[in-house]
Amino acid sequence: MWNAAALWTALAALGLCPAEAVKVGVQPVSVGSHVFAGLEEASVTQSRAPPDIEEFRKRFAAMPADPGLNFTKTAAMGELKLLVGMLSIGRELDYREVHRKTWMSNPDLKVCKIGSDTKSLPSGCNIFATFVLGSDGKTDSKVAEESRKFGDITLATTDSGVPVKDADTGNSNTWGIKIKVFHLFRHAIENWPGLTHVLKTDMDTYPYVGQVAHVLVAASSQNKDAELSQAMFTKNGYTPPGSWMESDGVRLGNQGQFYGYSANTLSCVYKTLRERYSVNGKLPDPGDEPGLPMQGTPGEDGFFTEMVQHMCTPGSGPCKPAWNLKTWDGHLKQPWLQLWVDVVRQSR
Repeated sequence: MWNAAALWTALAALGLCPAEAVKVGVQPVSVGSHVFAGLEEASVTQSRAPPDIEEFRKRFAAMPADPGLNFTKTAAMGELKLLVGMLSIGRELDYREVHRKTWMSNPDLKVCKIGSDTKSLPSGCNIFATFVLGSDGKTDSKVAEESRKFGDITLATTDSGVPVKDADTGNSNTWGIKIKVFHLFRHAIENWPGLTHVLKTDMDTYPYVGQVAHVLVAASSQNKDAELSQAMFTKNGYTPPGSWMESDGVRLGNQGQFYGYSANTLSCVYKTLRERYSVNGKLPDPGDEPGLPMQGTPGEDGFFTEMVQHMCTPGSGPCKPAWNLKTWDGHLKQPWLQLWVDVVRQSR
């Protein structure tokens, strides 16, 4: 069982992963030093809370254009149905507004907003977005009003329908966040069956969803995309595992701030969890007894990733291993691998 922070540090020390990639989820490319000029770099030990709202707005406004915008306008998008679920808490209304007014409302990029009341995916869309909130007992009525107004908030609930308690903390080791992420993926895969991929991000993440779409489409088949597929399937060991088939899906990302899975992987995982761990027909929450596998894994990304891996390992589970698309991989030095930016720990 590995520790994510230690793994990244070791990779950086070996030169396999640049130190900047610990803070920015990208293959190291220059995106223009002016974008990050004057921004203070946060320590990895500091709070994960976003900067004050004015600084947050400024940083989002300074983001370079999504390199995948042109791709999203082509027929190559095909059957892709990508959901980006952003973790948030009640008091972050102003920060949610920044997301709504930037990449979620880009006139050159169609992003459809969905929420708890969305019964089926809107037609004519390939990319969907929702904010994932629990209950804090203080802002719930305001959040409910906001949800009715925008239709883009998903209330994280347990399998029994009880709202997940929101802990006002950036510590991903807390059970509240683990439970929230667990039910984000469960809700998405069980309530919106048309999805092909589900991603989890944090509020301080600026996603290049057009570029993400391009990479996911290219990874679906060796001949799918003229620009990217050949490189992804043949470049210096970046190829998928030998037994991998297109139907086995992918895992995208290597950090908890931005990662996700193909829907077929998630469907198999939750089906297996229900068969093995349900109590009175309901899935227990992480941390409950009899509980779920990998309970001791630190961090919500470590917990969830290790749990999925457990379900996808011969002898442990029936699911097939997803192809792990490492966005920091050193074999593909292409700017399209910039899939997201951490607006708290921006590199200069």
